[in-house]
Amino acid sequence: MGSVRVGVGTEWLCDGRTYRVVRQLAPDRFIAQDVKFLVEQEFSTTAILASYAEGRLRFASGDSSQSVSPPPRPRPRAIQDLTEHGRQLLQRRWHALEPLTKRLGLPGESDYALRCEDLRREGICCSARTLRRYYRAWQQAGKDRLALISRTDRKGARGCPRRNSWLHKHPQVHRLVEEAISTV
Repeated sequence: MGSVRVGVGTEWLCDGRTYRVVRQLAPDRFIAQDVKFLVEQEFSTTAILASYAEGRLRFASGDSSQSVSPPPRPRPRAIQDLTEHGRQLLQRRWHALEPLTKRLGLPGESDYALRCEDLRREGICCSARTLRRYYRAWQQAGKDRLALISRTDRKGARGCPRRNSWLHKHPQVHRLVEEAISTV
């Protein structure tokens, strides 16, 4: 990364939050806004550079037009890692999306609407907006089909524990908790 000029529009990531300079009070004083919570905070150039030197602050690269964001959460790496329910869900969503992916250019609004009508004739209820969301997720993931699976796949459902819960990982503790509940 080259030199960074701090001014209005400069973005950085510090302590897990993205900040953008919205006003400059003086040559070395800035008002930066937390992009997510829209809270403004005053910074000095020396404080910004000191945080950068400590490694707590990371500037947005000048060539990207998007703001700094934390790294994406991991997804399942292979279809074999999915549950049976996840595999069926992936197959249904890919069946709905596949004709749109074979087009030469980006699908337009009419393409989504036509595919939606085709799916309705097959007895599958899927809106054009949902198809657009699937296509965007698939394309942003580098044309990886696993992007069609939601990130809530590993969360516990009603009455089912999470597979990564503390009691699920330690069966001895789970047994002790169950015994304590039954005796009380």
